[in-house]
Amino acid sequence: MFNPQTTLLMPTSSGRHWCAWLLLGQLAWLACAPLSAAGSPPPKVTLKESPAAVARTQTGVAYEVGGELTMLQNGEVTRLPMLVKASMSYHDKLLGNDDQAENGKLSINRRYVRHYDAVKTEIKIQDAEFSPQLRDSRQVIGVWIVDGERHSFSPAGHLTRDELDLVETLGDSQLLGLLLPTEPVAVGDPWSIPDAALALLLDIDAVGQTDLQGVLEELQEQTARIEVRGTVHGAIGGVATEIEVKARLQFDREKELVTRMELLIKEKRAIGHVGPGVDVVSKLRLQRLPLQTDGRLTKAIVDTVAFPPEQELTQLEFEAVNKLHRTIHDRNWHVTGDQPSVTILRLLRRGELIAQCNITPQSARVEGTPTDLESFRDRVHANLGDRFIQFVESSQEKDGPRTVSRVVADGKVDELPIRWIYYLIRGEGDAMLSVSFTVEAGLIESLGDSDRQLVERITLIPQSEPTEAAKQETAGKAKPELNR
Repeated sequence: MFNPQTTLLMPTSSGRHWCAWLLLGQLAWLACAPLSAAGSPPPKVTLKESPAAVARTQTGVAYEVGGELTMLQNGEVTRLPMLVKASMSYHDKLLGNDDQAENGKLSINRRYVRHYDAVKTEIKIQDAEFSPQLRDSRQVIGVWIVDGERHSFSPAGHLTRDELDLVETLGDSQLLGLLLPTEPVAVGDPWSIPDAALALLLDIDAVGQTDLQGVLEELQEQTARIEVRGTVHGAIGGVATEIEVKARLQFDREKELVTRMELLIKEKRAIGHVGPGVDVVSKLRLQRLPLQTDGRLTKAIVDTVAFPPEQELTQLEFEAVNKLHRTIHDRNWHVTGDQPSVTILRLLRRGELIAQCNITPQSARVEGTPTDLESFRDRVHANLGDRFIQFVESSQEKDGPRTVSRVVADGKVDELPIRWIYYLIRGEGDAMLSVSFTVEAGLIESLGDSDRQLVERITLIPQSEPTEAAKQETAGKAKPELNR
């Protein structure tokens, strides 16, 4: 006789198979049934850095750049192998975040103070090796970002271009929060990154087109893993650049802070007005932690940094490799060549090349060197030759031991109207400098008085006649300028 109780308590082998088929049937039914609570869409979470977490942070960064530089040498394109290795650690204190979003566009406005604890950089270009340094007196840096433009400066005095390049690099930790979504997201959800954020994080001038997106790849109780991928077409120094980006971020949900980033970029950039072309791969690793105390950035140190910075502190200082002159100059001037015989600077504004300046050492001891205004005019005329059309003006000023002669001439090169502005600077003794500016006639207004401003800040360095060994040592220190 069939006994239901016995059958349930002591199932046969066929009974076990029946139970398995029943379970499979239930799973199949669940798969086809409408979503229930167990099958509801994944939860959305908010991933946003908290003001308390970003107020004080400590960051360590290591990066490596390898590839080739493309340069024009004697009218021919030359490709040079390059390798850069760098590491740094610093403390940050955020003083203000006034970012604003309007009509779908983000305007980034921030103020923070940074103390660099250690900076180490090694650069090798073909056979040349050098290691730019951040002076101890420049370890404290103020960063003022206004309408998406970054101004890094030191309250202790002027930075050099090398120092500026060291402190304005890829992946600024204070801007990592801009890679996070502005709305709640679930695992797998993508979002766009604002162009203004990309320009600052990739250290370029502008973004033209991009398909870069962030995606929440993994969500755990304590952390979230985010990936950022895509290509950015932009501009830097007036030339096009293409950057392929792959980044992985770790967001600490408890600390409410991006605590880690690994960044890989491939960049191809054309040869520019003030820098070489590049075909490189950059790898960056960053770790970041919130701090409960001010650390190295005590109130006394932070109070030395004023926002906005004085205009004088945004100027850069430069000393020629020949040790014959130094100058303070606007950041729009870029040194593109520095050899014992000549220093070359170019003026670049919003990507447009305005003028070139050549600074050449002279000596009154050399026979035929002009020492007065009339002989200087004759030398200018002779140098221009068939290109010369007319003199526009000439003058001479004396300020203490310093005498400055100025001659302006118009001419043509291949039917293109050109203006040349020549200066002869003479200080104490026999040392002199010839400073020449070349500008297309259509850009004279854009040049304005930038030539006078640069010349006014040029200082001749007093010295005795260098020995032959010293000359060779100076020549050995000459290096190609690779600044953006």
